[in-house]
Formats: sequence, structure tokens, C-alpha cells
Amino acid sequence: MTGSRAAGPTVSRGHAAAAAVALVSLVALSGCDRGPTVPSGVAASASSTGTTGSALSPTALVTPSSTIDSTPSTTSAATATPSPTPSPASVVPTFVWEVRTATAADLGSSWYQGCPVEPKRLRVVAVSYWTFEGTVETGELVLDAAITERAQRAFARLFELTFPIRRIRNVAEYASDDNASMAADNTSGFNCRFIGNGSRTWSNHAYGRAIDVNPVENPDVLRGTALPPAGAPYLNRTDRPGLLVSDGTALAAFTAAGFSWGGRWSSPDYQHVEIPR
Repeated sequence: MTGSRAAGPTVSRGHAAAAAVALVSLVALSGCDRGPTVPSGVAASASSTGTTGSALSPTALVTPSSTIDSTPSTTSAATATPSPTPSPASVVPTFVWEVRTATAADLGSSWYQGCPVEPKRLRVVAVSYWTFEGTVETGELVLDAAITERAQRAFARLFELTFPIRRIRNVAEYASDDNASMAADNTSGFNCRFIGNGSRTWSNHAYGRAIDVNPVENPDVLRGTALPPAGAPYLNRTDRPGLLVSDGTALAAFTAAGFSWGGRWSSPDYQHVEIPR
């Protein structure tokens, strides 16, 4: 619908200002503690100049809103800063040592009828360790139940030291072939076998009471030859990552837990630690 809206009475700016001043003066004379109630446009002018609870000047009342300084206050409420989220590098990994009773199925070809221990005397241990790449992995170690607590102390100390281990696998993954396990630089425990060199004497590995640690970095030395062959550069026993050396902290982790070391034998077996029966 078209048409024109009836115009209301026109009040000049001068009259409006005079009325506002009169109202403020009246309240001031009455001794009121609270500031005057003023039209919203006037209140906006007052707050923008920082005036509260006092008489307003005529100038402030008639200042056009477009000229009011709208610069935000620099005294705004402080914003709470959230706590930083820890980065992955700052999270300390937890050492894992989980033990269960072994079965013949767990042991695979590493156990057979005629071995000096039954599977029920052995324990399968899930153990965490640091790799040479600086990551944490979980491996599987098979041990005599009687030495698991002492082995736990040793491996927990290695973990604390961030001592690197290539891998920890059940030797059955290598068809229970000691040479294949050593060539893979595999740290292992139980393996029902003789001590070697044609002997018919059971190794302490056959009882789950011996551990071979990083066989490449810690070779068995047989008549001057490193076993496995990849261990030849490590016949020089200068302390390096992954080595067990006579004055090293890694070896001390084992000896403090009651293990003896093959590195002190006349024909050194640097990888070998054991708790004899």
C-alpha cells in the first residue's frame, strides 16, 4: 500500500539539550547518590568518555554519535591461557613386563619331548625395549619361571638407560636355529639345545636360564672367529650403542640382578648372560 506516514512534532536539537541539562541539574540538587537516568543515546556518550555517576556536560550530551571515540579499552579482562598439551617427545613411555605360563604351542620347535624342563616351568614374557631407531617396541622372551623377577629388574634398568636392542623374539620364529637367530641380531632366551661344539651337555638356554643380547653387537668368539659373522667389527670392544662391556652400565644392569656374563670366559661369548642352576 502506498501513502505517506504522518509526521510527528519536531523538536529542535537545542531544546533537547536544554531539557537534558535541566534534568541532570534537578537530580544533582536533590542529593541523589546514583547517576541520572538518561536517554540511551546520551548514556552511550557518557560511557564512551569514561564518565560514571557524575553530572554530564552539555557538550557531551549533544556530541553526535558518529564522532564518539570507539577505541576499545586496553584494560579488558585477562583471557585464561590453557595448559599446553604435552608433545609426543615429552611423554615418557611405560616399561612393560607381562608374564604368563608357557604352553607347548608357545614354544613350537624350541621344545620337544626329552628337553630338561617342561613347558609349565617356563614363562612367556612380553617386554618393552628401546630400538636402535629410538622407538619403543614390545618383544617376547621365554624364561625359567624362577628367574623372571631378576630378569625384570635387569630389563627395566636397560629401558631406563634407553639401551638399544635390535629385536626380542621367541627363537621358534627362526625355526629354533641358533645361527639364524643370531644372524637376525635377535635377543632370545629359552631354546632346548646343547652348548655346541659337539657336546651333549645341555646349555643353560635349554633351562630358560640364559639370554643372548644383541648377538651381532656382542658376538660369540670361537677360535678367534665372530659368530655371527656380521659381528666381526665388534670384536673391538670399544663401548658403542647396544654393546655389553665390562665396565658398562648395561652389563651392570644384569650383574646387579644376579646374572653372570660370558664375556669373561676364556673363549668370550659377549652376548650371553645367565643365572646357572
